[in-house]
Amino acid sequence: MRTTAVPPHSSHFKRQGTVLLLFVVVVIFLWSNGFNLQLFDLSDRFKLLNLFGLFMIVTAAGFSMTLVSWARYFRNYYFWCIAGILAVALFPTFVNLVVVNSLSPVEVLRSGLGYSGLFIFILLISYRTDFSFVVKLNTIIFAMATVNVLFLVVMSVVPGVAESLLVINIRGRFDRIRLVVASGIVPMVQYAFCYALVIGTERVRFATRKALYLLFLVAYFWYFFIVEMGRRTIVVLLIIITYYIVFHLRGRYRLRTVFALFFILSLLFAVPQFNAIQNAIKSTYSSSIEEYQLREGNVGIRLEGINYYLNLFKESGYLGIGLPSNRVQQSDPYIQGTEWYRFNPNDHGIFTVLYSFGFPGIVLTIVFLFHLFGDLTIIRRRGPPEHQAIAMAIHLYLVFSIVALLQIFWKPSISLWTGLMFFMVWRMRVGIEVEHRAITQEQGSSTRRSSK
Repeated sequence: MRTTAVPPHSSHFKRQGTVLLLFVVVVIFLWSNGFNLQLFDLSDRFKLLNLFGLFMIVTAAGFSMTLVSWARYFRNYYFWCIAGILAVALFPTFVNLVVVNSLSPVEVLRSGLGYSGLFIFILLISYRTDFSFVVKLNTIIFAMATVNVLFLVVMSVVPGVAESLLVINIRGRFDRIRLVVASGIVPMVQYAFCYALVIGTERVRFATRKALYLLFLVAYFWYFFIVEMGRRTIVVLLIIITYYIVFHLRGRYRLRTVFALFFILSLLFAVPQFNAIQNAIKSTYSSSIEEYQLREGNVGIRLEGINYYLNLFKESGYLGIGLPSNRVQQSDPYIQGTEWYRFNPNDHGIFTVLYSFGFPGIVLTIVFLFHLFGDLTIIRRRGPPEHQAIAMAIHLYLVFSIVALLQIFWKPSISLWTGLMFFMVWRMRVGIEVEHRAITQEQGSSTRRSSK
């Protein structure tokens, strides 16, 4: 399985790709802690499956690095993106935990354990993969996200069964039960929605494939609007759909897509559950200004929370407060008490990057996005149709993350998706370069033969 000269169509090569894909399936399952099923919850305190998945990724990546020349990594731009994320996240964590609070340096690695998912990138680039590998990997990601979404849609009809099967606190919202996918695969679900949108509206010869993805799109709309009920997510999804239709569809395909999506949304408006949700969302956003002024409600709590952590950011000398640790003394309100409960950093999106990792985090976010969008543009213009669809879906996912003011690369729980996304973009981009070199060499050979 070492990255030496292996014939690209040998049985060894195919087995190697199959093993890597199976490894990804297992890791996604473990990363979601068994999709939060009670059956796989081995402890009330620790997510043991998740921890096992972390160690599997790190061990496999470390083993792969012993078989491959490190120059392979050092020449890879996205490898340095991962190194930058780890450096920017762990340095202020070291200062806060070791220098300020006199904890062991081991606590820095312990706090940053959630970023281990990034190392899936190092594992995947260590082995030779062909044109179809990214397509197969994309199929796995989409299939696992969709199965999870369909399962939750079914469970939303029987909340009592959901509560007995899932390791979640079923919270009421708009007088209805709310179910959410495991945190580690939330970005995969968002990406899968974008991919279903692209495939469901693309120019394909096979109507059955397009119809199938339109059905998946209906399921995703049902999940986001009726089951997950994230108000920010719903609004941003509508913005992304509008962005996609206006800037990336042309002619009759744009009109057809508008009608298709209008029909899907009409189905949601027709169900009784949607009326209550629609009214609640309207009243929520109409009260946002009042909550902002009074510093009350969801808007007020988030604003106060951001202000609270920004003050800690100033106290850190604008270095950043780093990642939290439960080993810090309990009197520290950053970890314990009402502030931690009410001022949840996960609700603060891109602001969390600033007060946790300082200005380097924001700068690197812009740099990474600039390079990612550049590679995706090249893939969409020059790549094969299968890769163009994946690139467009990743493009939409990134736009979704920007509009929603999410952490994008910096939230530990999404590090597995970040590593997989980096790999897919890198592999598709490299495929274009390889094809270009092959064409250039063929043209050169033809020229020499004709000159003779």
